[in-house]
Amino acid sequence: MNDRFVIDDVEMRRSATWPGGPHVLSAELPDGRILGHVIPQEGEWLWRLADETEWHAPRPVEGNVARFIDQGGREAAILSLLEAIETRYPMADPEDPVDVLDESLTGTDPYAAPAAGPAR
Repeated sequence: MNDRFVIDDVEMRRSATWPGGPHVLSAELPDGRILGHVIPQEGEWLWRLADETEWHAPRPVEGNVARFIDQGGREAAILSLLEAIETRYPMADPEDPVDVLDESLTGTDPYAAPAAGPAR
């Protein structure tokens, strides 16, 4: 599978973990592959890449946007996840058709319970 993507291809999709259950936001590519997840847990938002098991608290948001973002909230967690995706997976260069997504991407279970607490 040699699929290229840029971060603009990643879409955050909301789904219930079970009917009537809590919701998870998944970072998904158009072909359905999941790159990571964001969930609410005990009053805060956590994120993780799909191939990891450990959940993380959002990183502090910097720059001009920081004044508009709740530092421990959903948007901060989404920004942290997208930053981790950009760091972990090679982004396609629209000018270079050779860039490809790492084939080891698997899309693990988004509904696995988070660890006892976020990594700090």
